[in-house]
Amino acid sequence: MIEQGLEHFKHTDLLKRMCAFDPAQRIASFADARRELLSDKFLNIDFSYTEQQHYRQFSNSLYAVISKIEQNTRYLDEIDDIQSRLEELYKRVMLEEFIPDNTSIIRCFVKGSYYFKRALTFRVDVLKDFIDLFRSSSREKKNIILSNIQTKLDSVNRYDVSQEVNDIPF
Repeated sequence: MIEQGLEHFKHTDLLKRMCAFDPAQRIASFADARRELLSDKFLNIDFSYTEQQHYRQFSNSLYAVISKIEQNTRYLDEIDDIQSRLEELYKRVMLEEFIPDNTSIIRCFVKGSYYFKRALTFRVDVLKDFIDLFRSSSREKKNIILSNIQTKLDSVNRYDVSQEVNDIPF
């Protein structure tokens, strides 16, 4: 690192873990590196009790409707795109009590294959409260919110589509 002129680099520890020879010591992905950078950068940002409640109700509802995610599935990470998708969804369901199709909310965050629970419901008022939180948040807070949602989704069971057993109809 010193030979590259990085002796005063702020994220030296993270860079070392990204370049570690032993894969077990290496940071798993760029998304994990991004989350770590965001968490370091935003240690002084506080969320009110109400903001935390709106986030938790939304993220718990999102987490609850997803059964499992295919291991190669990616998350959407463009904040403006996610906000636009959420607002468009809300316009389509705002007169309902529950979102009629859980995939419409999942697709706002997940790009790829997943299994979801049809029987569970996602309340429209929870979506509205989350959109209000997201709209009123600074860019930094939005990054933290998105990072937290992705971390929660990382805990959903993963499956390998190549290992899925197909039912033979005879």
